[in-house]
Amino acid sequence: MKKAWIIIFIAITMIAINTCSDPRKNGDNGEDLFPPYVSIIQLIAHPAEYHGRKIMVKGFVDLRFEGTAIFFCKDDLEYGATKNAIWLRMNYEMVDNEKRYYINGNLISNDDVKKYHGKYVFIVGTFDMYETGHLDFYSGGDI
Repeated sequence: MKKAWIIIFIAITMIAINTCSDPRKNGDNGEDLFPPYVSIIQLIAHPAEYHGRKIMVKGFVDLRFEGTAIFFCKDDLEYGATKNAIWLRMNYEMVDNEKRYYINGNLISNDDVKKYHGKYVFIVGTFDMYETGHLDFYSGGDI
């Protein structure tokens, strides 16, 4: 009898494992929720390797008009070392006399702009090595 329970337990476990979806995938379209992490240094050194790929980067973010970027370190942000940064596409529109900000097409609130400016963040997006920001200030491309 004990042997039968063990076999039933193993069978149920195998069914449960086989029917569970990959937790890294989005149920809607199977897209990775957690794309590969790539350092800013890797993006600057080898932009062609990551061009057109969805990636995740981390660094210190600067959120301002024509200067939105993610920097390798806090000193680079503070001293304007833009060649150690990757540009982020940020647009805005006026709605009811209020600016609405968009990063890579995603609406972010004014409170979020204030909250995350100068902070260490993770950003997920598609890398474009040809977009180097306002007046080509930044290395690499936009995310």
